[in-house]
Amino acid sequence: MKPSELAAFKKLEDKLIVYRAQSLDEEDRLAYTLSIKQAAAFSILKETNEITSYEVKKEDLLCLFLRREEDEIIILDPSKAVKLKTLPLSMVKI
Repeated sequence: MKPSELAAFKKLEDKLIVYRAQSLDEEDRLAYTLSIKQAAAFSILKETNEITSYEVKKEDLLCLFLRREEDEIIILDPSKAVKLKTLPLSMVKI
């Protein structure tokens, strides 16, 4: 992480909601985003029509990348991301 990303990481809440657009053929989940709009963009890119939200604890996060406006969170153990709900892309304002 860059120093600015580390500073932003330290300011994250202890629990947060992250989002992911996952293709049907993907089996792993490492990268998530703090931005539902970014997840929607990935949903379009991956040709899937849904976004899943997860609750995660800050202590389970590896890092935060703010580059390319992705607000990317890396979680090495996907079992630490508790699935909340799956939204159809049509429900997300882009």
